[in-house]
Amino acid sequence: MQISQCTIIKERLLGVNFVRVIAALGIIIYHISCYTGSDAVKVLYKYENGTFGNMFTMVFLLISGGVLYHNYPKITSLREFFYKRWKSIFPSFYIVFSCFYIKNVLERGSLFYYGRPTSILLSIFGLDGFFNYAGANYYLVGEWFLGAIIILYILYPLILKGVNKTGWLTIFILIALCVWKVETYTFGSVVLNRLAYYGGCFVLGMLIFKYKLYGNKILVAISVVVSAVFLFIKVNISNAYSDYILGVSLFFVMYALGELLAKVSVLNDMISFISGLTFPMFLVQNQISMYLVNRYTPTSLTAIIKTIFISVVLCAVSAWCTKVVVNAITHTKWFSYLEKHLIYRTVEKGCKIWDRLP
Repeated sequence: MQISQCTIIKERLLGVNFVRVIAALGIIIYHISCYTGSDAVKVLYKYENGTFGNMFTMVFLLISGGVLYHNYPKITSLREFFYKRWKSIFPSFYIVFSCFYIKNVLERGSLFYYGRPTSILLSIFGLDGFFNYAGANYYLVGEWFLGAIIILYILYPLILKGVNKTGWLTIFILIALCVWKVETYTFGSVVLNRLAYYGGCFVLGMLIFKYKLYGNKILVAISVVVSAVFLFIKVNISNAYSDYILGVSLFFVMYALGELLAKVSVLNDMISFISGLTFPMFLVQNQISMYLVNRYTPTSLTAIIKTIFISVVLCAVSAWCTKVVVNAITHTKWFSYLEKHLIYRTVEKGCKIWDRLP
């Protein structure tokens, strides 16, 4: 594959892989607890001041914004940037979505089994989960989180300009938006409210990685204390704030722990391998967890742990198969031809155009 001359080699952030793996496992376990009945043992469902699902989502968003900034502190070609973002999401999404969609079509005997053919456009653009609140569509995998990430990726060039120009001033804007959203909920739409709240964590991740705060020992020490307090002691503030605070604090703690574990080569290889599967795992985990819980209805701690183990294994195997198929498709001659002639041929031209933008 032709490589852009604008590409910059980046340092490896070993702790990120560990954070990504823990967040992915946390989401799987949380959803299993969501699907079990009220009489079942709940694992990683709630902590003292909020829910683990929302908190781990904060961690995911922070990592997404931070790693994206680490890789793209400056965009040299909009065409190349958006293509790489598309390639990192949609081939896997289309493969996983198609599997479950075809299954539903065969079971229900209808291509448009919801009766609204136009709503499948939301699935084509990966936004079905994000707009699921507006009415039934063909949402099957990816949840609302995927749509939020896609929208934030689209907005990233503009956000990047703002972050690079204003620096830490951005944090005060984020705090104001978050407080406004939580206290008044007056942004006018679910979309704007979600972007104001969750997008703030994405931008905060950009700032943390911009100023390389992930390795700050003082912040790690403070985060250990804050995490312990919010996990085990009731604090009289909104859960929305608690999820934010705990998510950011646990990021620093998990990142530091991840860097320590990465020094052991065997553990580093294992964590890196699983980390590479987290996105397709995220795509399949809801369907797999829902199926296992509905089939076996676990209630005891032993049964729940067994369900968690089986779900994680099935998610990892499915994710690996998805990655193999995507890799095979993206290395075919026709795919490489399209990349070469539609994307990388125009990269140098894109560098010059983007550099002239304000």
